Amino acid sequence: MHDHAQGLLSPQRFHARLLALAGRSPQAWLRTLRLDEAQRLPRCGPTLEAAAARVGDASASALAHALRCDRDVGVRDLRDGRRRESRDKTRMRSSDDGCMKTASWPGIVLALSAAVLWGTTGTSQHFADAHLSPYWIGALRLAIAALFFALLVTATERERAARPRVPGLWRRQLLAGAAVAVYNLAFFAGVRLAGVAVGTTIAIGSGPLFAGALQALVTRRPPVALWWLGTALAVAGGAAIALGSGGGAPLDAAGLPLCLAAGFAYAVYTLTAKSLSTHASPARASLWVFGAAAVIALPAAWLIVPSGLADLGAAGTRGWLVVAWLGVVATGVSYLLFSSALRFISAATGVALALAEPLTAFALAVLLLGEPLRASGLAGIALIMAGLALVVLGEHRQ
Repeated sequence: MHDHAQGLLSPQRFHARLLALAGRSPQAWLRTLRLDEAQRLPRCGPTLEAAAARVGDASASALAHALRCDRDVGVRDLRDGRRRESRDKTRMRSSDDGCMKTASWPGIVLALSAAVLWGTTGTSQHFADAHLSPYWIGALRLAIAALFFALLVTATERERAARPRVPGLWRRQLLAGAAVAVYNLAFFAGVRLAGVAVGTTIAIGSGPLFAGALQALVTRRPPVALWWLGTALAVAGGAAIALGSGGGAPLDAAGLPLCLAAGFAYAVYTLTAKSLSTHASPARASLWVFGAAAVIALPAAWLIVPSGLADLGAAGTRGWLVVAWLGVVATGVSYLLFSSALRFISAATGVALALAEPLTAFALAVLLLGEPLRASGLAGIALIMAGLALVVLGEHRQ
């Protein structure tokens, strides 16, 4: 009790101590604080009357008189200061918008590059052995991609410090892996039943729509109107290319829900992968995802086509080269680019930009497989390019 009393100063001693340390009395010090606050408040929005009430002055005129006498600051100076600060804030917001627009370009380029590599999948499978099951090709490319990411992480992140574990992160990793596995299995099954043209159009076209809806539900940030318009145009362009290329296989209605499931799974993967990109490098995050996907897809392929292992054993060199290309380049490298892109752009924009895939597939089919160049294909190209331009513009505005 005695020690506590000794720690307190009487008003007289406090006055003397402050005068010795700061060279001014407590009254002068408090007046300075009040005038500082009174000078700041009108610039932040409140009127001079509100500022006077806030700092304890009797009226706005009394506060204006004190500011003029002590600071040589008049009411007009305060108003001019508010205008300057408003202009500065507007300029800073414009600068931030410009930085955001510039920062999104790497993601746009990376996502389009991934889509170009994905577009080689159909042409590559054309050169594979005809007896190889598409289910096994899809499962093997996931396994090869997982091996690719494991080697990449070992080579590039050996000496990198381990990041702290995030509670519940494994659930998102498993969800993304399951989504990739479901996408592969549902896509191949749906395309086989619904036909290549219709199945591809539904699976690839529904993905961006699901992604936009899921982003609005999960993040409360729906894509802007330009994104929806651009996505609709790009989907229409993909449909024009796919349906215009023919493909007279009979349509089985059972393939339609499978193709929709593939589009939904792809959207789920993209949103989950974007959240994983904040906790690990793109290579490590992709290793988690594709490792889980391979563990799910390989047993599923064996259950669907038990003879697949024997077919793989009988496959020639060309067949294995196609599988290796699909696993390393069309899956490993492409998803590494796509995961990196999600660090710069929204998940919905990433899925929408993937609609450049049919553009690449169509160009390769014409150049390498000798497919005819139809008017519907040219119209589809124009729609896709116009749609992607609007998606990019929408990403910038968002």
